[in-house]
Amino acid sequence: RILLVMSAFDLLNTIHVCLTPFIMPRESSDNFWVVGNDATCTLRAVMDQWVFPSFAYYVALSFYYLLRIRYSVKDSFFGKRIEPWIHAFMFLYPLTTTIVGLSLGVFGYQPAINVCWVVPNDRCDQRCLQIIIWLFGGIFFVSSFF
Repeated sequence: RILLVMSAFDLLNTIHVCLTPFIMPRESSDNFWVVGNDATCTLRAVMDQWVFPSFAYYVALSFYYLLRIRYSVKDSFFGKRIEPWIHAFMFLYPLTTTIVGLSLGVFGYQPAINVCWVVPNDRCDQRCLQIIIWLFGGIFFVSSFF
């Protein structure tokens, strides 16, 4: 089940990577294939939130094998007691960050680094933005190293 959902998130990540050059805002490039606007930039930022679980599922798979091989945890125990929490976290985390990001209006285009993700606005200053960046992406990024 972990591999199945991980594959689904990997497919979403592949679609995200393939669409990115086309949905960036028009002002980000002079290339003719760039046809995006603010809405597509927001879409790309939202897709970023749903790509993070793709990497975190690798951590979950490693955790599963650690428990299975090193600690001899039974499949039935893992499937009933641990795996539902893993899946819940992997779906609720990006859902929550997407809702918070859209409600604060922090998704947008950053011309300095040519990316659509989190930008400051009147409701979120630089300090707020740093917290959001760590909450929105830093946790998954750091967890992928363990």
